[in-house]
Amino acid sequence: MIGTEIFSEQLEEALRMKQEFSKKEISFLDVKNLKADSFIKVDDQYFEQIDDKDALVIGRIRDPFEMHFDAVEMYGGYSSDVLPETLIRDALKAKIFCTDSTAMVKLCEILVKGFDTELAAGLAGNLRQMRIEAAQLTNRFDRLDPSHNRTMRFTGKLSAKLPATEVSIYVDIQVNHTAIVKTRQLETSQEPYTYFRERLAVSSLVNVAEEMERIFRFLVEATRLPVLFSMLVIICGADSDSLKGLPGSELELYQLATAAAARKLVNQDAAKDLISAVAIANQMARRREISTIEAGACLTKTPELQTLWNTLVKEEKPLPLLKLVAAKSAKQAAQYEFVHLSIQEGLFAADLLRNVNTWVGWCDDVSAAKFLNEQFNQNVCRIGSTTLGEALAKRRASWHFEKEMNSGLTAVGRKGLLPLLQNNTILRSVTLSGMTIDATEGAVLGECLRSMNSLTLLNLQGTKMGVIAGLLAARLLGSSNGAQLTALNLADTALGKEGMAPLATALQSHKQIKELDISNNQLGPMGCTSLCDVLRVNRSLRTVVLLGEKLGLRTSENLGRALLENRGSGVNFWRSDAIMIREETIALNTSDLGAAEPHR
Repeated sequence: MIGTEIFSEQLEEALRMKQEFSKKEISFLDVKNLKADSFIKVDDQYFEQIDDKDALVIGRIRDPFEMHFDAVEMYGGYSSDVLPETLIRDALKAKIFCTDSTAMVKLCEILVKGFDTELAAGLAGNLRQMRIEAAQLTNRFDRLDPSHNRTMRFTGKLSAKLPATEVSIYVDIQVNHTAIVKTRQLETSQEPYTYFRERLAVSSLVNVAEEMERIFRFLVEATRLPVLFSMLVIICGADSDSLKGLPGSELELYQLATAAAARKLVNQDAAKDLISAVAIANQMARRREISTIEAGACLTKTPELQTLWNTLVKEEKPLPLLKLVAAKSAKQAAQYEFVHLSIQEGLFAADLLRNVNTWVGWCDDVSAAKFLNEQFNQNVCRIGSTTLGEALAKRRASWHFEKEMNSGLTAVGRKGLLPLLQNNTILRSVTLSGMTIDATEGAVLGECLRSMNSLTLLNLQGTKMGVIAGLLAARLLGSSNGAQLTALNLADTALGKEGMAPLATALQSHKQIKELDISNNQLGPMGCTSLCDVLRVNRSLRTVVLLGEKLGLRTSENLGRALLENRGSGVNFWRSDAIMIREETIALNTSDLGAAEPHR
C-alpha cells in the first residue's frame, strides 16, 4: 500500500511538472530579470536552492580514444575545416539535482539564456572568465513513456577567452528531479527493460518506445488466443541467450516459433527449412494433412531435407510443430498435419515475402484476384497483413479489381484484401469496381483506406454502397492520410442527396483532388446544390463527370453559374448529359433543354 502511495505521489508530481514545462517551454527563449548568481554559488560549485552537496555531479571527461572514434563516425564528413572531436556534445558531463519542478524550470531558463561565470583562483592557471551558451535543450518530460528517464538535457557551449585565442567545448548537462531519481533507484524495471531492449530489431534509440509498444500490444493480444500463446511458450522456452528477437505480429511469431522448435534438433537450419518447405507445399496444394509420400515428393529438389524427413519418420521422432493424425497402415502412408493450420499459413506468408518479386500469384490483377478469392488463402493475408501488403505494393503500386475485367473480388476476396490495405504506405491506386459492398464491409474498408498515407486514386464505381460511400469518401478526404488523394470515382454507388452532402463538405476544403466522377447517383436538385457549393470554392478540381443525372433547366443553370463563380483556375473538363466543357471549347447540348440545335 505504501509503495502504491509513493508511486501515485511521483506520478502526480511528474504530471504537474509536465504541465509546468509545457507552459514554460516556449518562454525559455524569452527570459527576463533572471540572474545566474541568484541560483549559483560558483565557489562551492552547487546550486543555492539545494542544501545537498551532491546536487552537482561533474563527470570525468570521456576517454579520448572512444571520443575520437565516435567523432569520426558521426561528424567525420561534416566539414574539412572543423575537427570532429569539437562537435562531440558530451565530452564533459554534469548532472544537476533539483528538489522541485519550479527550481528545474528556473534553472533551465538560466541555462538557455546563457551566463558568464568565474573559476576559483588556481583551478586552471590564468583561465578565470568562462561562458556557457545554449545549443540545445531536450524536454524529456514531454512524453511520459517507459523508455526513458524524465529529465531535461541541455547541450551548451563552454567557452573561455585566452590572451591569443578563444577555446570552447560542448558540454552535456542533465537536470534531474531528486524524487524521480530516488524512485528509479528503488524500482526493478531496468533489468527487464534492458532484456527486452537488447532483443529489439531497431538500431535507432528514437524508435525504441514505439517498437516496444507495438510488440507489447501484440504480446498482450497473443496471450488471449491459445494457439498464439502456445507459440509464445515455444519461443520463451528456448534458450534465452539464443532469443534474437521479439514478435510484434503473427507473422513474426510463427517465424520465431519455427526457429525455436528447430533448435531441438541437431541440424537446426535444416530442420527450420524442412518445416517451412512442408508448410509451403501443403498450402499451395490447399490441403490440411500431408502424408509421408506427399512430403517426400515435395522435398525431392532438396535431398538434405528429404533425408532429414525420412530419418525423423523412420525413427519415429517428433517432427517440430507437426503431429501424427494417422499411423502408417497397409492401406495408407502415415498422415501428419501442423498442430494448428495458422502455422502453415504463417510460414507460407513468410515465403511469399521472401519471393514476392517472382511470385506469379501477384503478377497481374487477374492473378491477384484469383489468389484473394481462394478461401484457403484468406488467413494468409490476415497473418501477412501490412508487411505483405507493402511488399506486394512495391511490386505493383496500382491494384485494379474490376468484375468486367475478370479481376473482380468475391466477399471472400475482399475480406482477404482488407488486411493488405491496412497501414499500407506504398500502394497508390485502389479500384474495386462492379462488386456490391454493404454498409458493414464499407465501414471496415473505410478504416483501412484512412490508414494508408500514399493513396492518390480510389475507384469504387458500381459498388452500390449508398450513403456509406459518401461518408467513406468524406472521412477519407478529411483525414490527414487522405490529403494527397487526386482522383475519386464514386459513379453508380447510389450516393443520393444524403451521400452527396458529406462528400461535398469534404471536397470544398480539399486541396489536391483533381478528378471526380459521381455519375448515375440520382443526386436530385438538393444533391446538385451540394455539388454547386463544391464548384464555387474548390481550387484544385479539373475534371468532373456527372452522367446519368436528369438535370432540369434551373439545376443546369445553377451548375453553370457555380463553374463561372470559381475564382481559381477552375474545372477545364465537365461532362454531363446536358453540358460538356473542354479546355478549348464549351458546348451546350440543349436537346434536354428543348432547343433545336447546340450553341457554340
